[in-house]
Amino acid sequence: MARIFIIGSVNQDIVVNADRAPRGGETVIADGLQYHPGGKGANQAVGASLYSKLNNNDESSVTFIGRVGDDAFGRSLTDYLQTRGLNTQLTIEQDAPTGTAVIVVERDGENRILVIPGANGRVNEDDCQALEELRSDDFVVAQCEIPLEAVRYAFSMARAVDATTILNVAPAVTLGSDWFELIDVLVVNRSEFDIVFPTAKSGDLDSDLVKAHRESRCDIVLTLGEHGAIAISGGQIMRCEGIAVESVDSTGAGDCFVGAMVARLAAGEPLQVAIGFATRAAANSVTRRGASESYPSCDQLL
Repeated sequence: MARIFIIGSVNQDIVVNADRAPRGGETVIADGLQYHPGGKGANQAVGASLYSKLNNNDESSVTFIGRVGDDAFGRSLTDYLQTRGLNTQLTIEQDAPTGTAVIVVERDGENRILVIPGANGRVNEDDCQALEELRSDDFVVAQCEIPLEAVRYAFSMARAVDATTILNVAPAVTLGSDWFELIDVLVVNRSEFDIVFPTAKSGDLDSDLVKAHRESRCDIVLTLGEHGAIAISGGQIMRCEGIAVESVDSTGAGDCFVGAMVARLAAGEPLQVAIGFATRAAANSVTRRGASESYPSCDQLL
């Protein structure tokens, strides 16, 4: 089985449950507080490791690369990731705290997130030593919660050996055209798509995808929340219908999708099958609280 290398953020999530988020100048009484492991990179790595187990492979094929602070959050998050069967390549940052996210989860499961990058903002090319052993059948995955220079360096290393690169443009950033030469699969939600491809907005989703595909020359996977996902590869549009569930907490659902998708791609499944599996995993995850802790097991999905 191909190996998966994920470079990205790891955060301590501080989750507040309330009927709704406060408006400007307003105080709202919350009714719950929890601490959960998070960060888009770490979440995706946990998901990828979890769903790689469908192949009955006990040896971890997922390596997570990132930074934590020399503090209690950093130590507990490192322990958590190692118990999830990941190969961790975590640099301990002495001059910045572990990344933190403050998340308000509203009654309907919708969330609003503030991220304090901390050590995540220090990730750089020095952290990419594990990528020196890349092979052509490997996958390199990244997001945008760490400096883009580090992502570019990691993807350039992948390009040098023809490994597959997957970029989840979250949080959304504007990408120059030179970025598309480094990306094989681009994963975005609807609002992120509009920022990455501002000239592709016409009101017709299929036409927008086709135009963005021609502009970027990479596969695009567009996640649509409760409405499923749509993708374009080789000029062909693929659809996956959403799954009706009662949402409790949508935190980390997009990361669950990415982790599940790359796990199935690394197992040799086609993109259509991979996004179908990822949609089921992400839908299941919103029925429980927390980010990666809410991800369903392989047995639950099967």
